[in-house]
Amino acid sequence: MPPPTTWRPLSLFASPTPSPTRTLIILNQPITRPDLLPNLWHSCATRICADGGANRLRTADPEGRFVPDLIKGDLDSLRDETRAFYEGKGAQIKQDHSQDSTDLMKCFEEVPPTHEVLLLGGLSGRLDQTVHVLSQIHKLQPTRPSAIYVLSESSLAWVLHPSSHTLHLPHSHFGKTCGVLPLAVEWARVKTRGLEWDLGGPVLERTGFGGVVSSSNWLNGEVVEVETDRAVWWTVEVRGGDE
Repeated sequence: MPPPTTWRPLSLFASPTPSPTRTLIILNQPITRPDLLPNLWHSCATRICADGGANRLRTADPEGRFVPDLIKGDLDSLRDETRAFYEGKGAQIKQDHSQDSTDLMKCFEEVPPTHEVLLLGGLSGRLDQTVHVLSQIHKLQPTRPSAIYVLSESSLAWVLHPSSHTLHLPHSHFGKTCGVLPLAVEWARVKTRGLEWDLGGPVLERTGFGGVVSSSNWLNGEVVEVETDRAVWWTVEVRGGDE
């Protein structure tokens, strides 16, 4: 089993300088939290739009304060006006006609394996697209030493690999609602400490779709410990928005 992992996702929202090894990928879903965009943008050194994700950025930022380094995909969704606007500001446009990969997969081809990745979008909208995002990250995460985070309107989620984990989740940016989700595994043996309803013990140790799933759980404090024997998804509420 890998050594224990410590997670401090606050740096995604409150980093004083861009991380040279963090990449932001904006997916083709509405940016419903434009209040978070400046901090997310400035925490990443590289910013990529997946095809129509550039349209979403254009809508959320009509003044053009945020210009992506790259727009990539088959470009069937990219509006002509959006393309001309960002090309005029120096963004690179890369068209990939392959039908064997999605725009998300095409964008990951541009990200060094050592980079931490933040996906903006991916947990809302069409269910099939959401499942695709979760599936791709589940397959990619074991090949990448750094985290792949997915952020939507009210949730931040990432994969916890089989190991022990310590999660630092300050109340300044994270709400109390959270979950440990056994996606893509039949069962996982999970123990937690720091939740209102901890997993562990003879009844609540095994989590799976055929039994107990720890959804709508609550943080008791700002630090949570999780031990799991299978890859599971951790999700936590992000403060702001409509709260």
